[in-house]
Amino acid sequence: RYLLQLRPRVGDTLRMELEERREHTGTTKLGSTDSSRTMSTHLRMYSRAVVEGQLRGAVTVLAIIDSVSFISTDQHARAVAAGQRMLFRLGEDGTMRVVGEETAANRRASEVVALMPAALPRQPVAVGDTWARSIPMVVARSAEEGVVRASFRLDSVSRDENFAYISMRGDLKRDSVPAGPPRGTRMQVSGTVTGELLLDRRRGWLTQSRFGVMLHTTMLPGAPAGAHPVRFQTRITQRMRTLDRK
Repeated sequence: RYLLQLRPRVGDTLRMELEERREHTGTTKLGSTDSSRTMSTHLRMYSRAVVEGQLRGAVTVLAIIDSVSFISTDQHARAVAAGQRMLFRLGEDGTMRVVGEETAANRRASEVVALMPAALPRQPVAVGDTWARSIPMVVARSAEEGVVRASFRLDSVSRDENFAYISMRGDLKRDSVPAGPPRGTRMQVSGTVTGELLLDRRRGWLTQSRFGVMLHTTMLPGAPAGAHPVRFQTRITQRMRTLDRK
């Protein structure tokens, strides 16, 4: 059985490359015809994670965004700014929490840095074992949070036992009343998440990860009577890799 944990050493600096693509398609009925509009974004970001302190079952990590490339067809989309710093607490099971005041800026940074937390098992597992975790994630095109009920599986371990290959699949459902106007509007979200993780057990860090998210969102208007629903389809793909030390 293998203990799967994120346990970087204090003083380590881990350099990472993250690439993310998002595509949002919105559809509604205007008169007797359907109208669709698609917006897309492509983000590439290089960052550093500096391990600053050791806590019980966790470490404190300073994330520094070194450079950002951002292309979008959405004029309202905003990229995370280069030079931004964020201190967070990283648990051995991959859960992450911002340390100090959570501002809109570092909230957005944390969303981008970790679309999906690692959510490693709390107990040792054998190859073929599965475990389930409930993971919060931002859904649709709002600050609304949903919960992904995800199933993880340890697929294999390298011959020297240094690398663990993990796969996951999860489902997301949410039915809520968003804050703000228009009053009476309901938001229904359903979707799936799939992913793969490669854990470097010797280094105590993720070497690479890939995630794909497909969301279907329906905004049901409360007023005026007879208003047509607006439907969104959101596709997100994210790839992260830790760069080798130079």
